Amino acid sequence: MNTAKQDRRIPRRKRTWLRRLILALALLVLVGVPSVTYLMRHRIADRLLESLVRKVEGATGGSLTIGRADLDILHLDGRFQDVRLEIPSEAGPPLLAGLKSVSASFSLGDLLRLPSGRISIRKLEVIAPDIRFDRSFLERPARGGGKDLALDLNIGDLVVRDGRFRYEGRDLPLAVDINNLAMTAGWDNAARLLDGAVSFRVDLAGGPFREPLPLDLSSRFRQRGTRAELSMLVVESPGGRADLAEAT
Repeated sequence: MNTAKQDRRIPRRKRTWLRRLILALALLVLVGVPSVTYLMRHRIADRLLESLVRKVEGATGGSLTIGRADLDILHLDGRFQDVRLEIPSEAGPPLLAGLKSVSASFSLGDLLRLPSGRISIRKLEVIAPDIRFDRSFLERPARGGGKDLALDLNIGDLVVRDGRFRYEGRDLPLAVDINNLAMTAGWDNAARLLDGAVSFRVDLAGGPFREPLPLDLSSRFRQRGTRAELSMLVVESPGGRADLAEAT
């Protein structure tokens, strides 16, 4: 009779251990996997941030500091606060650029294009930028060890709010709200020449416009020192197209 009772208790013990094993595995999945994912996401974000700082400092010869950075790799967006860039100039004061915050969102395709050198951002919002420099900065000696530089930039939506632009004693407000910004440019280090093209869409609103009027603008430009030239300027709207050339 005792033997029969033991035979009945053995399956119950097995079921108890099986429940405990399943519970332990469930806890491991619920707690362990999110923890590992969290650590991996933050490690990837830290690497991307370090790479961003190195590239900006290497390209400009300046120093970039970021007070706070929140990168969400899972949702493909990021927010930076208290950003400051300082680029020295041997001939005079440095270029100083600071901003309160900047947020950016990407798509998976944007990230896949990064290795090719193309910078694509789905939306970029900049709050309270403050940019200041003078004429001597534009006339500074070329840098970069004789290397030419190329830029391929695309921003779906660009918003700049509450900004200031200070140049040669002038203090101007800075605000931008444009779409489909595309810019390609090449820097000739030997000639100290920037040659490129830019296009974007802007909506004119208020004043005589009862409804927003979309304008598509495209231009080619060249910049050397303090002189900038527009070799082409095309303005398109639903009502027509205007071509302007050789404007300076």
